[in-house]
Amino acid sequence: SRSSVSIALNNLAEKNLIEHEQYGHVILTAKGRRIANNLERRHQAIKYFLAEILGISADIADEDACKMEHIMSQESLNALYQFLDYYRKTAKR
Repeated sequence: SRSSVSIALNNLAEKNLIEHEQYGHVILTAKGRRIANNLERRHQAIKYFLAEILGISADIADEDACKMEHIMSQESLNALYQFLDYYRKTAKR
């Protein structure tokens, strides 16, 4: 609903993640872009792992990545990033 959107936008603005005027455009701040880029990186890594390495269908991998990207610990993500770096380097041989 409009009120839910308004509340969400106000919460994001209070956290300095967006800039917006009432009924105007919404623009990510530098902090908001960093968080969005980090989430996108998480999502893509998890999706790649699920689809390309485990062979899960792309649709399910994308759906599961959306859920997992928000709950995985940084330790687990770091291990996943290291694994994917290693996998990509050795797969090219």
